[in-house]
Amino acid sequence: MHHSATRPNSLNPRRRSPVRASGLLLATLGLAIASVVAGGCVVSSSANYTVTRAAQTAHAAGSAVSVETNNGAITIRRESRPDVEITAEVRATSRERAEQVVIVAERSPEGTLAVTVKWPDTRKSYEGCSFTIAIPEASGVKARTGNGAVTIEGLSGLADLETTNGRITVKNHAGSVTADTSNGAIELTDVAGQITAKTSNGRISIVMAQGSTGPVNARTSNGAIELTASTELGGTISMETSNGAITADCPGAAVTISKKSGEVKLPKEGGASTLKTSNGRITVKTRETPKV
Repeated sequence: MHHSATRPNSLNPRRRSPVRASGLLLATLGLAIASVVAGGCVVSSSANYTVTRAAQTAHAAGSAVSVETNNGAITIRRESRPDVEITAEVRATSRERAEQVVIVAERSPEGTLAVTVKWPDTRKSYEGCSFTIAIPEASGVKARTGNGAVTIEGLSGLADLETTNGRITVKNHAGSVTADTSNGAIELTDVAGQITAKTSNGRISIVMAQGSTGPVNARTSNGAIELTASTELGGTISMETSNGAITADCPGAAVTISKKSGEVKLPKEGGASTLKTSNGRITVKTRETPKV
């Protein structure tokens, strides 16, 4: 399989060099040194060398995007533009290693744009790479990282998001979302689809898009859960906490609450939604019906 890659010949921010691979031309827009602590061949025990790169590749309408990295954040957002812009912030233990890092962008036979980072050898523990992707639209999103936040905005299709020690934020998403993290909060706003959210040591906040039928499944520990449900959500919402208050404000629903659990039977037919935490409160309310 061929690859589309951006690889600088120099860390000089004024030098620009297009690189051709996998039949695509990724024009290097610029190389900027954000911080350099030392020069020469010195290798640090921490990632003190930061280089930011930007490149563009052609967009394929209706395709998915997949981004994978480690020790870095991932941001994928919709922008009004004709192509895809990929910005990478590379943190390495030496200048030489930073120069040798390759950002790879390639399309699968199905059309998915896969963005990854290739290190000159095994990535050292302190090293990492953050990605910011600006894209006209995407139907399907996959993000994998560790020790970094994941943020997507204005996209569609199934969003499969996973990190550790990082926050997950989703805004205005036309599709289902699976969000999995640890030691980080999850915030999902205006999501139109099924929702599965799992974390530990973090709160979960979910606002369903109006018209979404769910269901919603959220689980955390040491964190609160807040659900603002669509008026189209039906079925039941089961709630459970070991240490925290449970409240529900859902007009027209049958609500039963005890000390550690509760259930909301919604007026419309639907599936089963579950909200479960320990050491945290659970709050459920229904979105207000839009005024005509």
